[in-house]
Amino acid sequence: MNVVLNELSLSPIEYKVQSEQEARNIIDQFVETLHGLISRMGIKSVIATDDFYSFYITPDYGIQEWLKDTYVKKKNKDYMRIVLGNKCTRIQKENYALSEFKVHAGETLLSGTGCLVAFELNGKTISLVTHSLWSEHKISGIHITLDPDTEEALSTETELDNIYSSDQVALLQDEVIEHTFQHISSGQDLWDNKAILFPYLEFCDSVKDQLIEDSQGFHIKQVLLKLQRMNAYFGDDDTQYDPQKLGMKARTESESVQQDPELMKQRLFRMPDGKTRYFFDHIGFTGNYCGRIHFLPDKANKKCYIGYIGKHLKTKRF
Repeated sequence: MNVVLNELSLSPIEYKVQSEQEARNIIDQFVETLHGLISRMGIKSVIATDDFYSFYITPDYGIQEWLKDTYVKKKNKDYMRIVLGNKCTRIQKENYALSEFKVHAGETLLSGTGCLVAFELNGKTISLVTHSLWSEHKISGIHITLDPDTEEALSTETELDNIYSSDQVALLQDEVIEHTFQHISSGQDLWDNKAILFPYLEFCDSVKDQLIEDSQGFHIKQVLLKLQRMNAYFGDDDTQYDPQKLGMKARTESESVQQDPELMKQRLFRMPDGKTRYFFDHIGFTGNYCGRIHFLPDKANKKCYIGYIGKHLKTKRF
């Protein structure tokens, strides 16, 4: 998903924002929305015109003043610097001179490069709420381009999806998760989209090949449903892991397994941080074989590590 900064919201219409406090709050809200998009939606960067760093909310208060403002939280300033330095794809307005996107602002039309790029990339805009126009889910306007054969201007009335608050990001995340979930058909799909689908689950590298090697779509659907339940449970507010609350007949290995060196070795997996741990907790899934998901709960930190997804590992009796 492409997200493009609506630079029209950086230069407020007739400077509707009057106070420094209001300007500060607007930029704070924008940073929170940005953070949600990047951390929860997997957005790599935000596309913005190359003058992004120099915008002003009022005649005397802009991004540079905000970065120096002692009333702004340090974590917000640090994040904005990260965005400006590493998570902002810069574009130059002169490279988009052959087409135009004009936004309806009452009886006025405002030409916006960001809106144009969002339209051409089938993306979404992100706006600062400097005017009531930018606190709408949709931005309506006209896309104007030249017919390549006749060189006549072609105009199309259209709307753009607009993001302006953290609440919207949460709703958008739910929509993306639902859409992604419905289109998972292979282990590779699941692996590629795990960060979006399961933000509270962390997968050991060993799981990648286990998922990809399983060609049974039915297995993948079963695993998806189990992981979805696990993600919901480990994201809730309880701090103690309770297999009864997790459900799905979650259990741990017997003493006979936990004391047998060979059986223990089968349940030893390398964590994302490089350390190795034993994954004795597990749940089952059905299909052409008896399947298991082995995991390591970390409920206090709202995490669960997934170490193994595949056929039932050996026990003393199996």
